Amino acid sequence: MSIPTYERIMLPLLEVLKDNKTYTNNECIDILAKKLNITEEEKRTIMKIMEYH
Repeated sequence: MSIPTYERIMLPLLEVLKDNKTYTNNECIDILAKKLNITEEEKRTIMKIMEYH
């Protein structure tokens, strides 16, 4: 599997955030990784990309 696109991530992310709780980037990535079957390597890549934004 490859790193999910914006379109693939957005709905699951909004579903996570709809409870109005505060989440760190890492918590969001962990939750999305489980929902989207993202590998540990892909998670590390996503986290690395996020460091630059």
